[in-house]
Amino acid sequence: MCVWGIILIIMRNLFLATVCSISCSALRLKQMNIPEWHDQRNVDPAIEFFNPHRPEILEVVAHNNATGHLLVRGNHHILFHGPEKLRSKIITLMQQNSIPFTSKIKFPLAQENFQVRLISLIQDLPALPKGFIGLYDDVQMPQPINGKQCLRDSNFGNAYNDDGLHDIPKLATRIHQEMQDSSIMQTVIVAFCLVGCDQTGMLVTSYKMKFEGSDLKSSYEENTKTCGRGMIPCYHTALERMCSLQSHSDPEPCRTGAKCRNMTEKETNEFFPKSDQPEVCDYNESEQ
Repeated sequence: MCVWGIILIIMRNLFLATVCSISCSALRLKQMNIPEWHDQRNVDPAIEFFNPHRPEILEVVAHNNATGHLLVRGNHHILFHGPEKLRSKIITLMQQNSIPFTSKIKFPLAQENFQVRLISLIQDLPALPKGFIGLYDDVQMPQPINGKQCLRDSNFGNAYNDDGLHDIPKLATRIHQEMQDSSIMQTVIVAFCLVGCDQTGMLVTSYKMKFEGSDLKSSYEENTKTCGRGMIPCYHTALERMCSLQSHSDPEPCRTGAKCRNMTEKETNEFFPKSDQPEVCDYNESEQ
C-alpha cells in the first residue's frame, strides 16, 4: 500500500509539472507578444527555387564581445519558423558558440533579453512582432538585376550593376556600426536569402573583407564550405567585381580561383529542383 501511495504521488507531481510547463510557455509567448508569423507570411508558395528539404543554415558570422551583438547568416527557413521558434534556435546557437547573454528579464519569468534584426535579401517582410526589427531605414537594399534569369543563363554576366555592388558594402558597414553600438540592447542581426549562399554570401564576404581582414579567396572557400556548394556564375562574377570596387585594387587580388561547372543531378535536386542543370563555381580538391 505504501509503495502504491508513493507511485501515485510521483505520477501526480509529474502531471502537475507538465501542466505548469505548458502554462508557463503559453504565458511567456503572450508576454512577448509574438504571434506565429508563418500563417501571415508573404511568401509565394510557388516561388520557383524554393526547396523545403534544403539544409537549414544558421551560422554565427561575427560577435562583438564588448557589446554582445552578433551577426548571423541564414536562409529561407527563417521565413518558415514562427518568431518563438526562431528565438529558441538563436538561443541554442549562442549557447553552442559560448556567446553570453548581456541581460535577462527576471520577473515574472526568467528569459533572455535580446532583440533580433531580420535583414531579408529576397523580399519585404510582414509587420514584425515585439522583439524583432527589420532593415535599417538609412540603407538601400541591394537589388540583383534578375535572379531567375541569372540562374538559368550561365552567360548572364553580373548579377548586379555597379550601384547594387556599392550597396552591399554599405549594408555591411551599417551592420558593423550597429555591432559597435553599446547604447542599445543586445542585438542578433540575421541576414538571409533564399539559399543562404549567393546574396547572403556576398554580404558576409564584404563584411569579412572590410572588418575582419579576410581575403576574397579564403572567404569564398569558407562560403562554399558553409553552403555545400559554390555560387552560381552571375553571383560569382558579381563577387569578384564587388571586391575590386570595394578594395580599389587591381583585378588579380580579387579572384577566387574557383572554376564554374555544371551541377551534378544530385546537387541540382538539392539546391534547384525546378531548374535545368545550372552551373556552380567551386574548387576541385587539387585546386584548394
